[in-house]
Amino acid sequence: METTSPFHAFQVLDAYLFHLVNYWCGHWFLDHLVQIEENLWILNGSVVVGAYLWLWFEGNDWRRSRQRGHLLAALIGGGAATLFARVLANFLPFRVRPMYAGIGYHASSIPIVSDFEHWSSFPSDHAALYFALAFGVWLLWRGLGWILLLYSAFWICMPRVYLGIHYPSDVFFGALIGIGAALVFKQLADSAFFTRWVKSPVLALERRSPQLFYGVAFLANVELATMFADLRDVAREAKFLLYLSPIKAAIFLLVCAALATTVIVVVRRRLMLISAGDHTVHAAANEQAVIRAQRPAEDERTAEALAAGPSPAARAN
Repeated sequence: METTSPFHAFQVLDAYLFHLVNYWCGHWFLDHLVQIEENLWILNGSVVVGAYLWLWFEGNDWRRSRQRGHLLAALIGGGAATLFARVLANFLPFRVRPMYAGIGYHASSIPIVSDFEHWSSFPSDHAALYFALAFGVWLLWRGLGWILLLYSAFWICMPRVYLGIHYPSDVFFGALIGIGAALVFKQLADSAFFTRWVKSPVLALERRSPQLFYGVAFLANVELATMFADLRDVAREAKFLLYLSPIKAAIFLLVCAALATTVIVVVRRRLMLISAGDHTVHAAANEQAVIRAQRPAEDERTAEALAAGPSPAARAN
């Protein structure tokens, strides 16, 4: 009697679930719907980012201060989950994506332009990131958290199984990584270390220079909503640096450093100028307030003098 190993049974189940979803691939309506999900970030990661912006500004000062610490921890947890999933994908045995595995894959009626054949499918970093972020919301707001967890599972992750980019197990273990990261960083959010080195400096920057903080936060949110698409492209295209001569590479890095330094200097001078101007305006406003406060007293003394009439010396004259 043949015995089936648990790993083989798991592979059979994984393939069965994949075919159960991928079977529908090629249907014109579902293909167009999935293409909308894959190409329109406003209906993808932006929804999760929008939830974080809601929670960032929600409530009174006490609630915002406490909640923002947990949101920062959840965002860092999402980044850590994504990085961990990519490290695993690079160091674990390479797993060919279903669309290239020759397992009876149903192709989409809309061509997919990608280089997925060079990327291991296990685990899914999409699942790791968005389940980490969704579970971070769940820890603060159960109702919205459940919605985002279902949204991440059925709208963000299932289409990647449908298209043959991932197996169901890739998504499942990616989701576990994301939820695990959210739980770990939830515990760190209340620690003295996190408060001192992350929460306090970030919130102090938000209060001191909101224009700088929210400008940088906007760029970070764009990358988060697009699953770090620009950073991924930069990382892939930066390989050309390996083929430059040492002198050309040094010149290129010096130019980049000079541009970054220029931007930092310009921003720093602007912040100092605005700060000095605000202090001047504040001092002038305080001076005017003092003058206005003294004027009623002077007017009152004048009125009392008029009511008392002329002095005896003035009447004698």
